Amino acid sequence: MYLAKFGRKTATLYPLEIRVNHVQIVRRIGWLNMNVYNWPEITEENVTPLFTRQAIHTSRMTLLKLRLKKGAVVPTHRHPHEQITMMASGLVRVELDGKDVLLRPGDILLIPSNASHLFEALEDSVETDVFTPPREDLMPKPTAG
Repeated sequence: MYLAKFGRKTATLYPLEIRVNHVQIVRRIGWLNMNVYNWPEITEENVTPLFTRQAIHTSRMTLLKLRLKKGAVVPTHRHPHEQITMMASGLVRVELDGKDVLLRPGDILLIPSNASHLFEALEDSVETDVFTPPREDLMPKPTAG
């Protein structure tokens, strides 16, 4: 498959590359210097029976799509990353530095670096989280062989 870039009188064709690794499928469009991702093509990891995640990692951020079934709990934790949580569906209780916040579809929450937080799904929920800097602890480990 090729992508055409048009000049004044000529068209140049650039091949589209499909790159596959443990986490994501990426189409790199060379002359645009842009990656295109598609959630259905990204591996979904079962973290617990009630919680799955998909991950996209770049050099400067990590993007996660989380699916939480009702009753799922992400235990209290903290990390040095700033986090933005964007609710797509459902209802989630977030305990942030000892205070409760309810997140509904359309809500966006900023979690500062090193803030203690917990997530509890009060309904089946889908959220997208952005972390900066990237979450190296969530990146795939190199495999021997």
